[in-house]
Amino acid sequence: MAFRVGQVIGRGIDRAKTPSGMIVFLLFVVVETLLDSGFDPRAVGRTMDYFTYLGTGRKVWIGVLTLVGGGLSLVVTVGACRLFVREIDTLDTVDLGVFTDRILRAVGSLLVVQIALGVALAVALLGLQLLAVIGLPMVVLGLVALAGLWIYAAVTVPFVPFAIAVENRGPFAALGRSAEIARDHRRSLLGIVLVWIVTVTPFSVLDGIRWTTNHDSGAVMESVVGFAVPAFRLASTFWWAVVSTVLIAVLAEIYTTVTGETDGFESDDTSRE
Repeated sequence: MAFRVGQVIGRGIDRAKTPSGMIVFLLFVVVETLLDSGFDPRAVGRTMDYFTYLGTGRKVWIGVLTLVGGGLSLVVTVGACRLFVREIDTLDTVDLGVFTDRILRAVGSLLVVQIALGVALAVALLGLQLLAVIGLPMVVLGLVALAGLWIYAAVTVPFVPFAIAVENRGPFAALGRSAEIARDHRRSLLGIVLVWIVTVTPFSVLDGIRWTTNHDSGAVMESVVGFAVPAFRLASTFWWAVVSTVLIAVLAEIYTTVTGETDGFESDDTSRE
């Protein structure tokens, strides 16, 4: 079933504005807070310092908060997919089972997919580094190819969390299922991706400046771009939570439109491999 980008974004926002959406938003605020607190901007770019902090225990909370935030992010993603894949008039209630039933299997499958995609990205980046040895023209060609692969992945695998959380599929079966759902809708999904890029770019750039400042220049950069103001840090956390919630809600709207699935998730323990 075809869909229009503007319509699914509007209906996705309607889903995100429901009580279920508010719960997901608040959970993502917690996730972003943990992940944000789990990084020390003074250590970024200085790998030895980072691992020294972890090794001596002086900054062991960095690793702990990062792991807790990452794990909670997977749980919230699974729960959000299950919550939003329902009729919109049922989203005024929250079934806590979406965050507990078969959650370990779902989180494990989603983690496997993330690791697999991460390895693929690492291999691509390694190839780009090898091209850099050859010369600048090859680097440009490599960057274009890398951008093309990223866009292809973005319009092919966005429904993996839904295949895992809602349909109870394994990690690799979920990859195939997502590609099947997206096959005839990649142009529209590309529009969603472009909207997402425009939405997150300003904060991504500012956060990039923030995390790449070292200990010596950090104070100068903070005074220039305003990171010394706690209000910006709070605004950044809330903005990422809003974007994450709305993105899942929009993808859920597309998922229900294409597949006709509106039952939340299966309650049995039988996986579809």
